[in-house]
Formats: sequence, structure tokens, C-alpha cells
Amino acid sequence: MKKCPARYTVQLAMHPRYRMIVLNGYKNYLLIQFKEFCKKKNIITFYLPTYSSYLIQPLDVGCFNVLKRSYSRQLKTFIKIYINHIIKTEFFIVFKTVHLAIITANNIQGDFRGVGLIPYNPQAILSKFDIKLQTPIPIGPPLLDIDL
Repeated sequence: MKKCPARYTVQLAMHPRYRMIVLNGYKNYLLIQFKEFCKKKNIITFYLPTYSSYLIQPLDVGCFNVLKRSYSRQLKTFIKIYINHIIKTEFFIVFKTVHLAIITANNIQGDFRGVGLIPYNPQAILSKFDIKLQTPIPIGPPLLDIDL
């Protein structure tokens, strides 16, 4: 628990009584000590399914994904003209062209809107998950309240 960021977030919390931490599906977070620590410090834990944390990383979802595809398309044009080995100079020429076209202020702002971070819209992320609320299963026999 020594490396838990809770002590760094106290001043940043919007509501002084509760904070939320978003975690990936990594199982070490499920330790009893961690759960007790979060409960004691009023930290709400939100577990994302394994390998889904990229959904809330705006630049991964938007700009970098588009950058990767655009770079690949540019490389295909090199291959079409029989350039199969690309040196650093050619790499930077292609990368710079693609980077300047894709990584713009408008695209970055759009990525933050797209994942629901600015303006804050949690439904933008939650709608991508198949979330099923769990209802506690009764242990005893059902109570029948029927007049016969």
C-alpha cells in the first residue's frame, strides 16, 4: 500500500469525502488489503474488464490509431514504387508528414470528447461495455405472500 496514489489525490478530489480509482482487470488489485484500504479512505474502485483500459485513453482511441493506419498507407506507396528497405531519413519524412496531418489540436480535443472525458460524459465509455448488474441470490426459501 506504500505506492498507492491516494495521498497525492486528496487535494485534487472534487468531493472531499470520496474519490474514484479506475483499474484494469489485473488481479492484484483484488487483494483484501487493497479493498480494505480503499474502503477506509473512501475510494470507490471501478474495475475495467481486462485489456479494455485503452477505451479511456483518448489519444490511443483516436489520434494514435489514425496515425498508425495513415503511416501504414504511406509505407504501402513506398512499396508500390519498389522501396522495400526504409532508412531513418525516409522514415522521418513519412512520419512527419503523417504526424502533422493527424496530431492536431482539433483531433486531440475530439478524442477527449469521444471518450467522454471533456466534457465529462461517463455514458460514452459505459455504453461500450456489456455491463450486467448482479442481483443477490436469496439463500432461504421464497416468501409467499399470497392470500388463498
